[in-house]
Amino acid sequence: MKLVLAAGSLALALGAAEWLLREFLPVRGMIYELDNRYLFRHIPGSRKLATVVGEAWPKVLVRINSAGRRGDESALPRAVHRVVVYGDSFVSAEATPEPETFAAQLTRLLNERSELTVVLNAGVTGYGIDQESLRIEDELPRLRPDLVIVAAYAGNDFGDLLRDKLYRLDDKGRLITNVPTIDDALRRDFRAPFEMSSIQIVRALQSAAEGWAMRRPGQAASPSAPQDPMAVRLANRRAEYEDYVLRGDTVVRNLLADQYDADVSLEPDSESARYRVRLMARVLERIHQLTERSGASLLIVIIPERCDVVGDCEVTQSRRRYPGYRPTGLTDALDSLAHEQGIARLNLFEPFHATGAAGLYHPLDDHWNPSGQLLAARLAADMILSSSLLRPAGGSAGR
Repeated sequence: MKLVLAAGSLALALGAAEWLLREFLPVRGMIYELDNRYLFRHIPGSRKLATVVGEAWPKVLVRINSAGRRGDESALPRAVHRVVVYGDSFVSAEATPEPETFAAQLTRLLNERSELTVVLNAGVTGYGIDQESLRIEDELPRLRPDLVIVAAYAGNDFGDLLRDKLYRLDDKGRLITNVPTIDDALRRDFRAPFEMSSIQIVRALQSAAEGWAMRRPGQAASPSAPQDPMAVRLANRRAEYEDYVLRGDTVVRNLLADQYDADVSLEPDSESARYRVRLMARVLERIHQLTERSGASLLIVIIPERCDVVGDCEVTQSRRRYPGYRPTGLTDALDSLAHEQGIARLNLFEPFHATGAAGLYHPLDDHWNPSGQLLAARLAADMILSSSLLRPAGGSAGR
């Protein structure tokens, strides 16, 4: 009898531990799945623990609600105004607690100074503006926002257009859609987490064991020949252009590992840079048309790449080798494209630089920290409320 009671108590304890891990500490949780239209997307209802850069153990709980967006599981509140923020990892901000994300802080600031406004976080790590354009097309008729914000990250959004292979330009410079295929190795990478044990206790033990093994002293890695990191990135950007544009390769091999847009930054007059800029112009034009058709305002928030605005790493040390480089080159390119099409834009380069940009980014990462997101939210709120961007054009009043 005692043995039965002990076994029952153990089963209850394990069950409780499993529930707690699934709800609050989902170690190695997977929140992405491949998608035929967007290449990949959030898994509705999924959760994971994200690691804050520079810390050993993940501690930020990332919750994806039933609509596939980061945030609480709740119905859309009745609001006078509705705003949707699209973007990549800067908007999804998995290493940032939800209340400190750009979208959440913008919600608070707008509600302090205007009528009830809900700001939806539609960011997905790894997304490019091309993927966001498809989601905007699909979601605006249902969401009916008054304002769409597209957060454009200057560091790699030009490159995403050629890596994702969703659009291309015809011989007259017009935007045409492309139907890419996903590489088998990339499919295996996305499938691998689902083939692990579904028991969270097992995942937690595996993760702890691997972390312990990594801390054990081992054989030192052999030194490799020094390389100019900017030269490597520049060569990679040229290769992307040649593979997709010149040779017509439509296989997608990279969805999450982005690199600096070295061609647009260092060699803005090169063929690959000019093509990326023209393609970006047409995608932004498409987004503008979609928002105008829905009756929503559009705001582009341009986020500078950390090295460009802080000026403390290899790209800013490459000026002698690359005379075409300017710290504001990437942000200026996005700003000019938006200006040419009459799109409202908030270029964060100068305010970030004036504030002391080093304190606005994670020290070991290119992403903005909560302070950077707060400053951006304040500037965005000021611009929104001092203009007509938040007019109830989408018919959201009284919803």
